[in-house]
Amino acid sequence: MLAWYRAAQDLLMILANSNLTLKWPRVLWKEEGKDVGADFYFRRNTPSREEVRWDETLLPYARIRSVFGKMIETWIDKRKSLGPGINLYLGTRRNKSLYAEHYFVNLVWGLEALDRRVGSSPCEDPNLKNKIQKLQEFVSDAKDLNRSDRKWLRGLLDSRSSERPLSDRLYELLKPVALGIDDAKLKAFTKACADLRNDLSHHGGEREVGDYERFITGVIKNSDALSKLYLLLIINLLGVDEAELRNIVYRDPGSIVFKESFIKADLLPDVDLDAIFERYFAEPRAPQPEAEGDILS
Repeated sequence: MLAWYRAAQDLLMILANSNLTLKWPRVLWKEEGKDVGADFYFRRNTPSREEVRWDETLLPYARIRSVFGKMIETWIDKRKSLGPGINLYLGTRRNKSLYAEHYFVNLVWGLEALDRRVGSSPCEDPNLKNKIQKLQEFVSDAKDLNRSDRKWLRGLLDSRSSERPLSDRLYELLKPVALGIDDAKLKAFTKACADLRNDLSHHGGEREVGDYERFITGVIKNSDALSKLYLLLIINLLGVDEAELRNIVYRDPGSIVFKESFIKADLLPDVDLDAIFERYFAEPRAPQPEAEGDILS
């Protein structure tokens, strides 16, 4: 029961786009032919005071009423089968006190885990395979290497030959939900995310010490966009179709949050307000008052 309660709470958090906490569940059972009930109390995080806002809700119940039961079943199944691919995202939503670097790597780790569990295709680049084969032959023939070194290097090369670069994996994973985003921009974005993740993993931050402000700015803006794409990906895994995803990103009241994040990460072009005003005044939709008094007349 506890697992179902927490799964339902996390699903509603995603659909409502709010860190809500459900009330204590009430357990009902039969005792001597009578209905008996009791509140079920257990350890949990402090309930959030954050209220659900209609303009931030991603999928109102009216739009998913016919499939809501199936969606709960799918969600419970996906949480079990995809494990960290789901849980690492949920952790970024529940834990608001993460530092920017930790928040970002949690998103990337979650997407890496998700990619491995949804059947990512192995590396099929013939040039890369040929290069790795030559390196393996070099390792085998190198007389200065001992047995332990050879074993370690072979394992490293084998793992590199079977798994595609992180940027490619992120691109393939996010492409189905990157609706309206130029393909070249998405590739540049996933390459930037992969580079940032590698810098954090191998250097603990910026590659060259002294440029932290630029580095952390890149982490924050890419994190914001990546979290939105991650959210869309999870919603898509629940069976939500492309039309609904487009509504979320481009048409619904809360779509501005998605568009702003994508613009800052250079996934979407910035809005040209001058062009909009110029077009509006060239072809006005309503009569323009010629004098201030005309507004009230």
